[in-house]
Amino acid sequence: MSPFVLIPILYILFTWIYYKWSKSHSLDLSWQQVALAFGLKVLLGVAYGYIFYTYYKGDDTWYFNSLAEGEYQKLVTDTGQFFSDFNPIPAFSRNPTIGEGWYFYLSELELALLTKPLALFHFITGGDYYNNVVLYNFISFWPMLWLYGTYKEVFPNKKTALYITIFLVPSLLFWLSGIRGDGYLMLFLVLLLVNFHQWVSGRKGKQLLYILIGIAGIIVFRSVLLFLLLPVLTCWFITVRFRKKILPVVAIVYGITAILFFGSIFVSAEKNLPGIVSERQAAFLRLKGNTRYELDSLRPTVGSYLKVLPQAINNSFFRPYAWEWKGSLQGVAAIDILLLFILAFLCFWKNEGSAALHFSRPLLFYPIIFAITLYIFIGYTIPFPGAIIRYKIPGEWFLVIAFITGISWQKLIKLKK
Repeated sequence: MSPFVLIPILYILFTWIYYKWSKSHSLDLSWQQVALAFGLKVLLGVAYGYIFYTYYKGDDTWYFNSLAEGEYQKLVTDTGQFFSDFNPIPAFSRNPTIGEGWYFYLSELELALLTKPLALFHFITGGDYYNNVVLYNFISFWPMLWLYGTYKEVFPNKKTALYITIFLVPSLLFWLSGIRGDGYLMLFLVLLLVNFHQWVSGRKGKQLLYILIGIAGIIVFRSVLLFLLLPVLTCWFITVRFRKKILPVVAIVYGITAILFFGSIFVSAEKNLPGIVSERQAAFLRLKGNTRYELDSLRPTVGSYLKVLPQAINNSFFRPYAWEWKGSLQGVAAIDILLLFILAFLCFWKNEGSAALHFSRPLLFYPIIFAITLYIFIGYTIPFPGAIIRYKIPGEWFLVIAFITGISWQKLIKLKK
C-alpha cells in the first residue's frame, strides 16, 4: 500500500491507542499533545530514512529494511526456520569457546530482533521503508510515555517543560526514530530505569519482571551499558533502601568499582577489563571514516587511562566545536552541546531554590551519573563524531531532563522584565 495512504491510517490508529493509554494512566496529555508528539517522531523517522538514503548511500537503516525482505520470504515459505533462528545452539556449535559463541549469538539475536518484526510488518506495509517506520516508531514511542509519566509524578508543576523535553526535541528524537537498534535500546533502558525506580521506592507489582526484561534487552542491543549501569543501580538501591546519603555511597561504590576494574589486570594479564575496553577501542580505530578525532591508543594500565582521559572527555562532552563541524548533522550536534551547557548554567543560576536539593533526588542524580560514565566510555573508545553523537543520546536525554526540571522559569521571566 502506498505510504501516502497507509501512513495516515496507522498514524491516527496509533495516536488513538497512545491517547487511551495515557488517559488510563493519568498522564494528563491531550489528544493534540499525543498527536503532535507521535507525529513528530514519525516525521523524523521518515526524514532519517530519506537523509541517509539520499546523502549517505542508505546506511545501516536501509540495510536492515532490505534484510527484512528475506526474513519475510523465510516466514511465508519456511516458518519453522524463521522462528528457529532464535535457537542459540548453532551459534555455540560453530564457535570453539563459550565466550565466542555467546558473542555471535547476541549479534545474531540483535539482528533478528531488528529484522524479524519488520518481516511481520510486511503483511501490512508491503516492506516499504517509510511504512515500516511508522510501525517501528509505534514500538519505540512507548519509553517516551513511560519517562513522561515517571517524571511528571516527581515534578507535577513542570509538565510543560517535561513534555517539550521528552517529546519535542528533534536533535534527540532523530537518532531514535530511524530503523535501527537505538530505538529498541532506549525502550529497554527506560523500561529498566523506570521500573527500578518504582521497585526501590517500595511499589508492588511486576517491576522485577520488567527489570529483567529491560536487562535482557540491553544485553542484546548494547551489552556494555549493563556494566555502566551496575554501579549506578547499586548506589541507587543502597541510597533509597537504606536511606544513605548519595555522595558517600557513590564514592565508596565507584571506588570499589575502580579497584575491581583495574585489579582484574592482576588476575589475568591477557583477559582483563581494561584490556577488553582497549580492544573495543582498537576495533573502532581500525575502521575507516571521513572524520576522525584524535584519540591515543589505550593500554590496559592505570597510567594509560589517565593519559587518554582528557581526550575522552573533550571528544565526548565538547566536540564537535562550533567552528569544526562538517555537514548539517554535526552542525546540529554542535548547537546541541551549546544548548546543553546553557541549560546546565541556568539550572544552577536560576533554580527552584537549591540546586543541591534538586539533584539529591535519586531519580535525577543516578541517571546523570550513568550519562557521565557513558560519555566517558564513548570518549575512550570511539574516534568518529557521527558514532559519538548517536551513542550518547540515551545519556544526553537524562541530562536535559535533569537540567530543565531544575530551572525556575518564573525567575527567568522576571529577569527579562
